[in-house]
Amino acid sequence: MNNSNAVSPHVLVVDDHLPNIDVLRSFLEREGYRVLPATSGAQALDIARERRPDLILLDVLMPEMDGFTICRILKSSEETRSIPVILVTALQDPEHVVRGLEAGADDFVSKPFIAAELLARVRAHLRTKALRDELARQLDISQRQHAELQRLETLKEALTEMIVHDLNNPVTSILGNLELIRQLPPALSTPQAEALEAAINSTKRLMRMIRNLIDLRHLEDGQWVLQRSPVDIQELVRGVLADLDIPHMKPELSVEVAVAPATLWLDRYLIERVLANLLDNAVKYTRSGGKVKVEGEPAEKCYRLSVSDQGPALPEALRERIFEPAAQLEARDAGLPRGMTLGLTFAKLAVEAHGGRMYVEPHEGAGNRFVVELPLRPF
Repeated sequence: MNNSNAVSPHVLVVDDHLPNIDVLRSFLEREGYRVLPATSGAQALDIARERRPDLILLDVLMPEMDGFTICRILKSSEETRSIPVILVTALQDPEHVVRGLEAGADDFVSKPFIAAELLARVRAHLRTKALRDELARQLDISQRQHAELQRLETLKEALTEMIVHDLNNPVTSILGNLELIRQLPPALSTPQAEALEAAINSTKRLMRMIRNLIDLRHLEDGQWVLQRSPVDIQELVRGVLADLDIPHMKPELSVEVAVAPATLWLDRYLIERVLANLLDNAVKYTRSGGKVKVEGEPAEKCYRLSVSDQGPALPEALRERIFEPAAQLEARDAGLPRGMTLGLTFAKLAVEAHGGRMYVEPHEGAGNRFVVELPLRPF
């Protein structure tokens, strides 16, 4: 519909003979349409660009500029190409029909025309144009909404990243001061020492979560460049276990280590973080008195490193998606600790960056076994 009058569509009638325009006007105005007359091609083009009619009835046989040429110009312009054009012609030669279609005409009406047929075609093309205009309007709204959502998402990510970076410094300072307190005399009582160790372990866990958030973004954006070096896998496992200090995290928990020797070409920092995340989750997930198992052995073309717990087994439907950030709510409903899937998302991306793979499977009928497969040689 024409923007200036949504009730009465505007029809541009183009004919070099005014009596023909008057005849068409009488039919169209009786139906409630508003007629815009034009007696030349140049005038028709000007009106089409300025008034944007809802439909054009265009005579083919015109002096100076025929209907085919006018139609071709209209359909080649971004401003007017969406306006339906019905050619009104006494020419019945198939060659002229082909010329009209090639020029972009939407329909033909033969002279002498039948009023009922003409009006039926006009109504049909106006309905089609109204639907097309509404679709374009809705598409424009959707595109603007999508652009706004993208802008807000970008802003949210920037703010989140800024907050996470800002958290890193005070948390590092807190951890440093807590460790300093542990070393200063006088000796703490047993309850005080236990409270201090709990605070240190909680702060370390918070630092791991902050680093996960920072590094996860870099891995997702493909900004991380692997710093590979030869890594003794047994030494790496011992270092991560010593840093976590599991006996202080959960004294009632036992850790069994069975890691075969191997030297892998890895980004040590990333794989240490992967193992720390898996162990951290296993410790939180396993009940007091349970056992966490770390195993490693060469397999065909890869080294298979795994961390097993004795907590409730993951539901089968969740195993494939537990590495996705969106699975956090489902994991929480399944009784998993908060923050678990974030560390797993980071771990999976870090392993895949090495050309490896990561998955989870049931462990001995109870608990879960998170498996990391790393290539024996760089891919």
